[in-house]
Amino acid sequence: MLLFLYITPLVVISVLLRRFSELLRRIVRVAYCFLFLFGIQGVTRLTTVNNPQAEKIFEIFGNSIYTTVQSITFTGTMTWAEGAQLSDFTRGQIWLIAFIASIVTVHSVVATVFGKFLNQLDMKIKGGAKKEQYIILGDTESARVLIKDIFDHVKNPFIILIPTERLKDDDPLYLRCRVEKPGYLDKISKKKTYHIVLLADHEYSNLDRLYQLNESGNSDLHVTVFLNNDVVRYHDLHADKLNACITSVDQILVEQFLTQSNPLKLLKEDHAFSEDGLPYLVKPFGICVIGFGKIGQEFLMRCYETSSFMTQNGMPAFEGLVIDQYAKVLEQEFVNNAPYFSNNKEITFLEAMVDSSGYFDAIRERMDRLHEIVVAIGDTQQNVDTALSLCRFFDRLGCYENRPQIVVILSDNVAGVESLFKTYPNVKTMDFNTSIFNYSYLIEAKIDSVAKEINDNYNRQSKRGKPWRELGTYLQAMNRATVFDIPIKKELYRMCSVPEEERIEFLARYEHERWCAFNYTHGWKRLPVDELNQEERKNFIVKREQQKQHACLIPWDELDSLPQRNKGEFQSYDIVNVEQALAFNDNADSIPIE
Repeated sequence: MLLFLYITPLVVISVLLRRFSELLRRIVRVAYCFLFLFGIQGVTRLTTVNNPQAEKIFEIFGNSIYTTVQSITFTGTMTWAEGAQLSDFTRGQIWLIAFIASIVTVHSVVATVFGKFLNQLDMKIKGGAKKEQYIILGDTESARVLIKDIFDHVKNPFIILIPTERLKDDDPLYLRCRVEKPGYLDKISKKKTYHIVLLADHEYSNLDRLYQLNESGNSDLHVTVFLNNDVVRYHDLHADKLNACITSVDQILVEQFLTQSNPLKLLKEDHAFSEDGLPYLVKPFGICVIGFGKIGQEFLMRCYETSSFMTQNGMPAFEGLVIDQYAKVLEQEFVNNAPYFSNNKEITFLEAMVDSSGYFDAIRERMDRLHEIVVAIGDTQQNVDTALSLCRFFDRLGCYENRPQIVVILSDNVAGVESLFKTYPNVKTMDFNTSIFNYSYLIEAKIDSVAKEINDNYNRQSKRGKPWRELGTYLQAMNRATVFDIPIKKELYRMCSVPEEERIEFLARYEHERWCAFNYTHGWKRLPVDELNQEERKNFIVKREQQKQHACLIPWDELDSLPQRNKGEFQSYDIVNVEQALAFNDNADSIPIE
């Protein structure tokens, strides 16, 4: 009975405090063990004294404390109140309680004082034997999500964490990975294979780290690095000595979303056929971006890249609306980076405050053409409030079924958000913290493995390409975009009801428009053919990389007007791309690029 009375509260305390820090749990457990044994000592000693005086009581309590400490630490003898009428069974229970309490106390003290050191020592010993290791540098919460996902995909992985902020001594991460300082990147061995992930930061330190790793000359480094989205989209970076993937939080978030919900869905749901059996959109894909920060810009650009379809009159099937209280300033910044859009009427910028009359009027005017509204104004609370306001607005208009899909960007985890939108099935939330930092995107990188095949196949055909590592981020991103578009080409092919040759030409025209859209959103613009100098014409050079100008950024029918070795050469790139995309499977050769 006595043993039961001791064990039960110990278990209850452990359960009730499971959400608190490990240090607090240890302190409470040790205190409980001491108080329980002290209580037994005090009660049993008092029962052996008749009519004790105050001084005698104090003496009893002092001796009880002393004996309790001896019992827990197993020093001295456990007299247990000599003279007390205790059965051998009761004394046995008390002895067992003291034994358990000593284990709890010693374990708590050792874990508190030496636990961090012992855990990390154990990790270093394990790390010496592991030939494949994962190194994660970044903020703790993002790293925590990624580490969990690595453990879900890899059996007994060895992970080295380099946190950008100090961890608490009792942080569970010490049990799952080895914790090091940033200087550890300079000490990595060339005898091991490393998967390094440099998580997002707010400066350009990741770029410095990338170049330092590149200079190390260790070809077994697989590096995924997060940079500012503008740097990734508009600059051509090179890390030719590494197996590197340079990306941004915004790009991964938007790409993940578009794998589930992209303009192709609209084409499948709302299309018609021309007289010759080719599919076209009844109306353009309409997107409204509320808040034109980095994530809003990325949404607009990626949707533009993946909606290179046509309407019946041959016009581009894309219509964008940007609403921001600083729209004019942001528009100028945007067209400076992507000059093609300075004279393009497919995107409209509206300077208006959220919930203003102009804001609601602009949305109401486009209700029959809007398919998606992205809410990316600021923090999670602002975005949620704006989305709810839009939902109420659509309710007042009587739009219950054909309302646009609302995409709400969540910058942090807020409990109850999904429940809040349960009554609005057209609302989707996107969380920066849970969906981006995962094994498939950051370490396994399946898209990159296919993109490398694309580049290798192009090199075999053209004899003038470069190895994947030497391409730079611009051409690597182009190959990734080609991979991303494979399912879209296959679906367009299935929708056509014309002979094979006409289907291929239709898809080749689509492929060329998609390629043009990709270049426009990465800052390129058309190089007029009459501006080509004599040397460029003689050597069939149709692009100027430094100026980001390309003569092929013209309609497909006009490609043959460009200087080329053989007539139809530029059109043939698109045709070959389409044919190999349609034949693509996991083991087949992939697609060349223009």
